[in-house]
Amino acid sequence: MRSELFVLWLLFGAIPSATAQVSVEINLPGASIGINQPVYPELVAVPGYPVYYAPQINSNYFFYDGMYWVYHRDNWYASSWYNGPWGLVGPEAVPLFILRIPVRYYREPPAYFHGWSSDAAPRWGEHWGDAWDQRRHGWDTWDRAAVPAPAPLPVYQQQYTGNSYPAVAQQQLLQTQNYRYQPHDVVVHQRARERAARFRLYGFLEILVLDLLVALEGQHADSRIFDHPHQHAVALMRDLHVLEQAGRVEVLKRRVERRGVVMAVCTGVKIGTDHIGADMPITVNRDE
Repeated sequence: MRSELFVLWLLFGAIPSATAQVSVEINLPGASIGINQPVYPELVAVPGYPVYYAPQINSNYFFYDGMYWVYHRDNWYASSWYNGPWGLVGPEAVPLFILRIPVRYYREPPAYFHGWSSDAAPRWGEHWGDAWDQRRHGWDTWDRAAVPAPAPLPVYQQQYTGNSYPAVAQQQLLQTQNYRYQPHDVVVHQRARERAARFRLYGFLEILVLDLLVALEGQHADSRIFDHPHQHAVALMRDLHVLEQAGRVEVLKRRVERRGVVMAVCTGVKIGTDHIGADMPITVNRDE
């Protein structure tokens, strides 16, 4: 499994004045879990549960409370899009109704499921140990007459297949435009907020870097940037007025579109008080 991390590498001090270059790599955190779903899957409701499963997929693939869930190689993963990117979910944070899915709906059950009742939930307490069982005490007990209704399926995603599957920076905007459902499960709601925060940060960094590239193309003779290394970062951030210059807007838009970045993703992002960092207007309340 390869975990991708945000990397922003701006070596201003090492840039020669004659040939300005910036080396940049930005990736959204996610997991490559070895599951490739090229088209939107058929999803069928699990009777008596607010959960869907995918009977035609040879994997443990579910949909619950507005997100897709996969159990793969002893780990749970979640995504707001049917083919990822997938985020790892620890055993202590898996939503209750995901834990309660009966064994029979796992299309690729692990070996240790053998012998367990097909109509009951997996014996997670046996698998994850007593400490987990104590923390999640009562996970397998609930009022079956008060089960919430299943979330609506985000069927708009059916039109995005193969090469038209959206880049990660576009997914959040498309979801906001086309899927109005808000998660009711506390754990799912928290993950959705964290994911939105990561998307906004991703979009901000992408556009910031593209903005810098445009600035460098037009200003590689600026001595304030290239002749005084200790002022490079501050000087660049203070001089990022290229979007107000004639012709530069279209250049930046073309760069953004080529890289699959939607500029609206980073609405509300502000440059930090040090003129270098970013103040992100999103908080995550882990006590909810």
